[in-house]
Amino acid sequence: MGAWDVDLHEIVIVGAGIAGLTAARTLQDMGFSSVVLEKSKGIGGRCATRRLGEGTFDHGSQFFTVREPAFQELVDGWMLKGAVKEWTRGFPVIGDVTELAGHPRYCGVDGMTSMARAMAEGLDIRREHRVKRVSEARACWQIEVEGGIKLRAGVLVLTAPVPQALRLINDENTWRIGAALSPLLVIHYSPCFTAMVLLDGPSGLPGPGAARVEEGPISWIADNQRKGISPGAVAVTIHASRRFSEEHLDEDPQEIARILAEAAQPLLQSRITECRGHRWRYSVPSSILPVGCFEVDGRAPLYFAGDAFAGNRVEGAALSGLAVARAVAQIVDKGGRKK
Repeated sequence: MGAWDVDLHEIVIVGAGIAGLTAARTLQDMGFSSVVLEKSKGIGGRCATRRLGEGTFDHGSQFFTVREPAFQELVDGWMLKGAVKEWTRGFPVIGDVTELAGHPRYCGVDGMTSMARAMAEGLDIRREHRVKRVSEARACWQIEVEGGIKLRAGVLVLTAPVPQALRLINDENTWRIGAALSPLLVIHYSPCFTAMVLLDGPSGLPGPGAARVEEGPISWIADNQRKGISPGAVAVTIHASRRFSEEHLDEDPQEIARILAEAAQPLLQSRITECRGHRWRYSVPSSILPVGCFEVDGRAPLYFAGDAFAGNRVEGAALSGLAVARAVAQIVDKGGRKK
């Protein structure tokens, strides 16, 4: 038996963010099985929740909205499971601008990873499986994972940010299917730095505990205790503006976090006692393809999905996950064979 004769799966999904989890959950609900490979210990992608001391932070996506009925159906299911809640109908803006109340803004009950955990129940998710390379073979995709693990997939779905996903494809395959991949080259992302700070008292931020900031290096500031996810400490998330993040993209995230904390201190009632930084290199797609997912038709099916396709933010990622699941279901029967 050769090295690639081990672990043959009909459907492999790379990435356990919202798109990947939605795809895997939808496929399972339709009677199909899949394997999800996730490079990190956690799941949810940019719907990320992190601990620092006694504080809990949503340090990626802060909330999500609903525009499409298909996504509303998913959100209703998460609410029935107690995973999400309505947070507010609008946020104040620091800088003499008022945002009018409008549609609901939802968040995770225990942090933005709550809906990821709800979707992950019963799925085959292999965490800390960082994919190094994927190569097209005769009727399958060969997947190499750090640590010497090798899998084969009849259908491969890549849900990582598109530049990262493209780098996984073996150079020989990129040369052969380069023309088919070229539409993906228009997709770009904006970065974002995050500072997570602990305070020695109340934040003093206006209700509902978060605000948009129109001046300086900061675009967003939120009190996770008032949001309801950090009972043990006053934990504040600070997001840098797009322009500031782009200008400092390759600098040390911890140094950038100190700059953001210094800029935020005058906006806070209490003193910052601890600070940690994080860089989201692929925070938000700044250009997208107006399709639910993207298929590369080769010797074995390859799909790209994520928030760069069905529209950005959490809703776009979920809708893209739905779209790719339906596309895969059309070519694979429930016995695991391609139709």
